[in-house]
Amino acid sequence: MDEVVIYLNKNHLKPNEVVYILFEYCNRYIKPSYNNYKNFCGELNQCAIELERRLGYEYTPILLDLALFVDECRLDLCNDKIVFMKNSDIKVNGDLNYILYKYCKTYNYSGFNILLRKAAKKITSEILGTYEFTKMMENGDI
Repeated sequence: MDEVVIYLNKNHLKPNEVVYILFEYCNRYIKPSYNNYKNFCGELNQCAIELERRLGYEYTPILLDLALFVDECRLDLCNDKIVFMKNSDIKVNGDLNYILYKYCKTYNYSGFNILLRKAAKKITSEILGTYEFTKMMENGDI
């Protein structure tokens, strides 16, 4: 997993690129299911909590606009990192938390906890919510 940490830092990611990479990795490579999406977001949120607890980052609730400024992202660079993560066989069982925590700690990425929460919120609203709505239309509401 350390190779992924080093590779993520190559070319120094911008904040929107971090959110884009996490969102698109989930969108492309996490097997569609409510539980899988929930677990992915859980890893992002748990890492944010660890950054706050262990490194003293300030907790900031996400009340921000979830718009993603894709035009400000270096898409070729981001997509290359997404594929590298996929080929590294990252599992949502602690791998993702380890990679993200170590990435932030190693490269002193200020405000990283906020980016993780923003990515989790975006995934919840745009991927998990859409999946849940589709399943509700197929199977009826609870």
